[in-house]
Formats: sequence, structure tokens, C-alpha cells
Amino acid sequence: MNRRHFVWKLRERELLTGERTLIMAVLNVTPDSFSDGGKYLDPDRAFARAIELAQPHDIVLIAGKGHEDYQIYGETRRTFSDRREAQRHLGVAA
Repeated sequence: MNRRHFVWKLRERELLTGERTLIMAVLNVTPDSFSDGGKYLDPDRAFARAIELAQPHDIVLIAGKGHEDYQIYGETRRTFSDRREAQRHLGVAA
């Protein structure tokens, strides 16, 4: 199949689209998630799974929590930063 190629220009690099089919996968880690039976409710497991699924040059979007640096489970407030966790799992300096 002959596909049109497009270049997505980012600040520090360019992404070429059209070479392969791009698929977005959603890893839903909310407590009411029905797709995984609760296997990835723990943020460490969720991040590890997302990184495991990603291939070189893929984009992993972490969404849903917002800018807060905490999560609330029931009545328990837990310090948590999506950004710091992503950096830790990817081995990137903060």
C-alpha cells in the first residue's frame, strides 16, 4: 500500500508518519476499569506496563490526574507526581 507521509515537527525532533500504522492503546488504571481486572491499579505497575508496551519512537501519553502532586484513594491522600514517576521509570533526570 502506498501511503502519504507527513512530518510532525516537534521542538527537538521530527516524527515521520505514514511509514507504519499507528495505534493508540489505552491503559485504563481507574478503580472501575473493567479491561484488566485491576492488574494495573498500582501506579508502578501501570507505568512499567506502559513502557513495556511502547516501541521505539512511540509516544506514551499520561493523562487524567491533572497537575496535582497527590492522589486520593478513599480517604487516604498519597503524594504522587505523574511527571516524577515517568522520569523515574524512564531513567530520566528530573
